[in-house]
Amino acid sequence: MSLRVTDLECVFAPGTELAVQVLKGITFELGEGEWLGVCGHTGSGKSTLGAALAALVPISAGSVAVDEIEFTPDTRPEPPKMRALRSHVGIVFQYPEQQLFAESVEEEVAFGPRNFFPDLSPGDLAERVRWALGLVGFDDAFLKRSPFELSGGERRRVAIASTLATRPRYLVLDEPTSGLDAVRIRDLIELIGRLTREGVGVLHITHDMEIAFSHCTRLLVLEEGRQAAYGPPEQVVRGFCEHALPKGLILPPVLGLCVRLRARGQNVPLTWDENVLLEALGA
Repeated sequence: MSLRVTDLECVFAPGTELAVQVLKGITFELGEGEWLGVCGHTGSGKSTLGAALAALVPISAGSVAVDEIEFTPDTRPEPPKMRALRSHVGIVFQYPEQQLFAESVEEEVAFGPRNFFPDLSPGDLAERVRWALGLVGFDDAFLKRSPFELSGGERRRVAIASTLATRPRYLVLDEPTSGLDAVRIRDLIELIGRLTREGVGVLHITHDMEIAFSHCTRLLVLEEGRQAAYGPPEQVVRGFCEHALPKGLILPPVLGLCVRLRARGQNVPLTWDENVLLEALGA
């Protein structure tokens, strides 16, 4: 089972003078338990790609297949399959705390599973809510609290829990670390790691190349809506050294240093791990 994207294109306002091609020729696969980093400059199409996976924006060419559900520009899933598709692909948008609306944390987190799975018993629904909140570090004391009385970081965790409560097979995270302090970023990275170990495929949209290289199993790099690189981090790094670095990307400091040392004739590995570099330098 996997999420497969083939020759995907997205054009906004097609057939008009305002037509803009946002994505062109994107092909990749996200399997169970994989952590795929999607990187690129602002405006490269990252967020549009994430939304397209759950049919939240129309696609102009190519196909998206989520397990047994496939759709193209001409064949959109019927309502029952669309509901299944959107329960399989959970999306946490950038700054999701701005989308909170319920009077209590419990109601906020229960909204998704209640609507996707109307046959859930009250007991099963309550179990899902507690399970999702537990994943983000909340206990029952938060259930009756208003999400609008929480701190910004706490609201972010409530929003993530509301998506996790549907138990998606694939999770799209759009810049989830934006605006978080170092401790919350660490906690979030640990949560993503736990989810992948439990079999969830994670598509992590990020500007943070340090996180992308250190944690993702594969990287998809977008530039002006096109696929500039795709593969394991080591393969992508080699491509960066052979060709120009895609627009708007900044290498992690250690990796950037390795590139400069190699350009000066130093035989050091291409690594983003400072300990590996120090060992190579004999330090």
